[in-house]
Amino acid sequence: MSVTTNNFYGAKGRRKIYHISKVLDENVKKLKSDKIPKDFRPRIDGPSVGWKTFFRQQEAFSYARRKSSDLHVFSFESESLGSETGQRMFLVASYPVFWHYYRQLDQQKKTHYELIPEGSVCKLYFDLEFPKENNRNCDGSTMTDIFIKYVTRWMEEIFKVQCSKEHVLSLDASTEKKFSRHLIFQLKKTAFQDNIHAGNFVKFILQKLKVEINKLKKNLSDVLDFDETSFISKSDNSSDEQTVPCVNRLDSQRRSQEQDKNNHKASKVMDRFTEEELLSMVVRNKNNEETLFCDQGVYTKNRNFRLYQSRKFGKSNPLVISEDNLYIPPKDEVMSYEHLIFNDSLIANIEYSPALRILQFALVCQFSNRLSSGNVEAKTCGKAEDIVEGFTKSPYPEIDNFISSTLKTDSKAGRIRHWTYFSQGELIVYDIVGYRYCHNIEREHKSNNIMLLADLKRGVYYQKCHDPECKYLSYKSPDKSIPKEALPSFYFDESFDEFDEGVDDMDILNAALEMEKTIDDRINENMDKT
Repeated sequence: MSVTTNNFYGAKGRRKIYHISKVLDENVKKLKSDKIPKDFRPRIDGPSVGWKTFFRQQEAFSYARRKSSDLHVFSFESESLGSETGQRMFLVASYPVFWHYYRQLDQQKKTHYELIPEGSVCKLYFDLEFPKENNRNCDGSTMTDIFIKYVTRWMEEIFKVQCSKEHVLSLDASTEKKFSRHLIFQLKKTAFQDNIHAGNFVKFILQKLKVEINKLKKNLSDVLDFDETSFISKSDNSSDEQTVPCVNRLDSQRRSQEQDKNNHKASKVMDRFTEEELLSMVVRNKNNEETLFCDQGVYTKNRNFRLYQSRKFGKSNPLVISEDNLYIPPKDEVMSYEHLIFNDSLIANIEYSPALRILQFALVCQFSNRLSSGNVEAKTCGKAEDIVEGFTKSPYPEIDNFISSTLKTDSKAGRIRHWTYFSQGELIVYDIVGYRYCHNIEREHKSNNIMLLADLKRGVYYQKCHDPECKYLSYKSPDKSIPKEALPSFYFDESFDEFDEGVDDMDILNAALEMEKTIDDRINENMDKT
């Protein structure tokens, strides 16, 4: 009796062989479809040809600084890292080398971001977005045109910089559900000192816009259905001055004079817009709350900003040139049009020259007397030596262990990715990954990470997060007590407590609380995606 293959392996064995064969066929098809990229040809006068990947951002930055000044850091999301969004790898390459390989990638593999380095001179950029379902009457293109006009008026008023829509590269990643637009200003021989200064400028002009819109809402309250409290932040209730923290306050007389100048400049800008145009920049977010359609959370230290032609991991909407874009890059005999657009889309890609003008907009409470020349007086909140940060254990491991213990649930456990210690206010800020529960929305954020702040003076900790909407509301969770045995004071004799009673240094405490508002400038990565 002859034994056939089917009889020998049986039904179970045949199914297993079929499954293996199917997997092999799929892998063969995938390998055939993957293109082998052409190598970059090095030139004597050319850029660095190195290309190196890292699991940690700080290692990538250290390598780039150590090897060559023309190396830059990018990040990307990959299938090999698992399905959880927010976890990325980092790569270091020069701009020409990166583009050479990036342009050869299949479209679905382009999930890359530019890392805007801390302290790097940069372009002015914006992220505009709103959910279409809650804003059915909004025309995103028209709103973008009005917004560009609004920004250019302020650039002229503050910095005496002339620009228009033709100077703005407009990239679009909109879907049926969401309007999404990136704007990158191409200002000739002009750049901001870094993206923190750019962010201060953006927050200032949007604060002025909010104040003006609130005035209009009061005047039109009988006609328009506005929720008067949903749009006004805590800082809007008292005055319309810039709401950036400043330890060294101006005296009342000077503050009044500067406020008058400030209001006069705002009036000159607002007078160029109709009420309808100003109100058109208000949208409703996914929670149906009123807000501006410009994301103010994209101006943080070592910011990830999505690259031209890239999409978010698992999504199918790449960032492409918008249909109403008017910016045309200068012609080049060597570079293709797409290469030129890619270069111009990079926020930190600034050509240095003696004629380069650096714009500053530092942390101040008011404009300074130097405003007419395009500068803003710098007032810092704390010295650099008052701040310590790292990735491993902080100076207070007992606090680290306690914070780590609060990040565990039955199904998962978060961890401390980075800590920052502010000695002036005895405040430790923990940047958390793997655990995103936010007390504001009473659930986990889908992609934005949270922070836990330990106030060693008061013996409490609380939660804040990177989500733009929570940051817009200045959300801070209720205080929770830190166990006494975890606090540094536990190791001191209680007999010394009588010397501390009633002599709390409120100035230092207030400075620490104000410093919280600029905490995004000191943490190593904001994982809020754009």
